Amino acid sequence: MKRKKQQAVVEKDKELHDMEREYEEEKARQEKQIMQLEKEQAIFKKERIRAEHKISANRQDIEKAERFIAQVNADRKYITLTPESGRPCC
Repeated sequence: MKRKKQQAVVEKDKELHDMEREYEEEKARQEKQIMQLEKEQAIFKKERIRAEHKISANRQDIEKAERFIAQVNADRKYITLTPESGRPCC
């Protein structure tokens, strides 16, 4: 009878040991997954900031080009006017 109790205790101890090992493995796996997700989030944020800066730079380039076009059109209009009548020459 005593031997059966000892055997039951040993089996329970082994079960608990196995459960602890599984828990630690799962915990390590989840921590690794969290670290990976945090890395991906950092990369995403970095790329988002880079994209926002690029969009801003492109908008500034567009505004600059629009101002240049407006100036070219104003210059062309000025050049095509005759000095005497103020009307287009052609």
